Amino acid sequence: MKDYFTIIHYHQTSPEQFSSHISFLEKNYTLSPLRQLKDHYQSGSEIPDNSLFITFDDGWKSNYELLPIIEERRYPVTIFLSTGLIGTDKTPRPRIFDDKIKLDDSLLSLITDEPDAKIMITPSVSEERRTMLNIGEIQEMSKHVDFQSHGVNHHASSALPVAMLESELVLSKNYIQDLVGNEVYAFAFPYNIVSENAFELFKKHGYVLARAGARKLNSPGAYPFTLNSIGVEPQWTVQELRKALLLAELKTLRSG
Repeated sequence: MKDYFTIIHYHQTSPEQFSSHISFLEKNYTLSPLRQLKDHYQSGSEIPDNSLFITFDDGWKSNYELLPIIEERRYPVTIFLSTGLIGTDKTPRPRIFDDKIKLDDSLLSLITDEPDAKIMITPSVSEERRTMLNIGEIQEMSKHVDFQSHGVNHHASSALPVAMLESELVLSKNYIQDLVGNEVYAFAFPYNIVSENAFELFKKHGYVLARAGARKLNSPGAYPFTLNSIGVEPQWTVQELRKALLLAELKTLRSG
């Protein structure tokens, strides 16, 4: 299906697994930077046939171990950061998505009408306990990795009041842009749960595309704020990855 493009997303993976996956992917796809997709939606530029975009969610400390592979072989990789987790021992945890998040004092402190508002992160955890990338690692990786937004606190977007959802978009975008100096144009929905409330906010705050989680391919005319992506499990072999990609192609064909 050369006219379609594919997005995959990891959370954590070992260098050995990642290297074997990449060796398979580069033989079967055109590995493309996510910014190429941004250009497609902004200016109508062509997406190379059979393009595949490699993304990661959250910003795990173990992602740093992949940098030598990414740097040496110049693979285009995007990491969607949850900025409130940077440098901490926190991990994204499941929650009850039907429950609306209440605006207590700690959450109200994040809400602002100022477009240039910023949130500073000053974690104080030991290196042994830390689970997420720290500032130094992110800055070093940013020479070879495209960092984009996964919000601040990894809340399901559908559970957030509109004001807080807007703050998550604004604060995470500003923080990443200040930290690494690149444009933030893309968002990955936490838990892959889409909120239609986000669509107008994306346009308002300069986001060009957003990634969700349906295990299908994308047509060049796909709506930019609900792009499909195939999640890759930490233990998958190359054969299991290949099977997931073939199933996604079949699902895409069946859905028309």
